[in-house]
Amino acid sequence: MSINSFEFVVLASLRVRQLVDGCTPRVIGEGKNTTIARREVLAGKVPRIDPPKPVRAPDIQEIL
Repeated sequence: MSINSFEFVVLASLRVRQLVDGCTPRVIGEGKNTTIARREVLAGKVPRIDPPKPVRAPDIQEIL
């Protein structure tokens, strides 16, 4: 998985929040939630979800 530094930090921080809330780690190992989240992102265990594409509003000519 090829992601830039910003995406890595965002994914890891979102995953840390899930781990703090009680989610099961997806990698084997010990460490703080931040370390586990980083390992998960690096291992490709945290899926990256692209935002939905915006829907174009129809032009008035298309409606008439």
